[in-house]
Amino acid sequence: MNKSNCSLTCIAVAIAYYLAASLGLALAFEQVNTSPVWPPTGISIAAVLFYGYKVWPGIFIGALLINITAGSPLSLATPIAVGNTFEALIAGCLMVRYASKYPFRRITNTAAFIIIVVISTTVSATIGVTSLFVHQIATPENYTLLWETWWLGDLVGGLVITPLLLTWARTPKAIYAQHRLFELSGLITLSLALSALIFIEFSPHTGKHNLLIFTLLPIVTWSAIRFQHHGATLLVFLLTAAAIIGTLSGHGPFIMATENESLLLLQATVGTTAITALILSTSTQERQKANDLLQTAQQDLESQVMLRTEELHSTNNQLQDELTRQALSSKAFKALLNTTKASSYDNFFQQCTKELSAAYKARHALIGIYTDHNKNSITTLAVWSNNYSVDNFTY
Repeated sequence: MNKSNCSLTCIAVAIAYYLAASLGLALAFEQVNTSPVWPPTGISIAAVLFYGYKVWPGIFIGALLINITAGSPLSLATPIAVGNTFEALIAGCLMVRYASKYPFRRITNTAAFIIIVVISTTVSATIGVTSLFVHQIATPENYTLLWETWWLGDLVGGLVITPLLLTWARTPKAIYAQHRLFELSGLITLSLALSALIFIEFSPHTGKHNLLIFTLLPIVTWSAIRFQHHGATLLVFLLTAAAIIGTLSGHGPFIMATENESLLLLQATVGTTAITALILSTSTQERQKANDLLQTAQQDLESQVMLRTEELHSTNNQLQDELTRQALSSKAFKALLNTTKASSYDNFFQQCTKELSAAYKARHALIGIYTDHNKNSITTLAVWSNNYSVDNFTY
């Protein structure tokens, strides 16, 4: 990445971070002023994995601008932005070291991704809440609660947004077929319809639809099995958005006595669903890859067996031909011995050429000897041609 491209990438990351943070603040609970999902965390981690560590200025600038826009003084906005930047860099560094830039091909890498997101998000939460405490915005009494909500918001953002961006940045060729697209569209439509019944109050009896929340898990499971990460990450993202909007509106199964309780329940549910979908998708993909490798190995083995069979068949045919020639020769010599026991040498050799011509169905046959030590000429002892014995010659 050259200098100009790096600058443009940093600007794009800063803009994306700022817009995502604005959306996160718009979805924040009023009383606790905390968003259940912090999308910039997912965007920043994905940016580091996709573009490398050189995008850190974009993350820092985006985080700094959103905090200043939200009314935080520069002395508070700066350490919070530093914490957000360290969060993404630490996550990216650990994933490259212990997993990969796309950590969803193997179940061990996916587990490493989850653990790393859990660890790295504590950095931003610790620096951010400590900065609030230093500026006397947070108190010792609510420090733990603020840290938990901050950390869970970043954690859910990393678990939902990062896999979505990393996965859909890669072309989903497997679902381009018309019937697969139709199936995926049906799953999305069904999920959104159920979400509407759960999180939108159509009547005073809407609360009875809260139990429908349990029907969404089989749909997420089905999408993970059928479409792996492309289907699972998209569906989890849509269901998360529906759950947040519905809960902010005061509807759905996540409404508790206080907003803090509602927030924690929502974050725990979304995080658990995202982790389940990731693990199931990776497990399905890994099993499918193993089956493909097994089928390829089986096809290679069958090809080798067919090749060996053809070689054995060819060798067997050659052996049969040789046995046939040996049998013909044996038959010819037996007949010769039976008919020439009392014959002269000349008659013996003539009878040999006759029998050899008959055995091999040849028009001409001869028996000769070398006439000199250098083997430059041959004198025939008997010649059989066109069913007749002819005169001997030297050549």
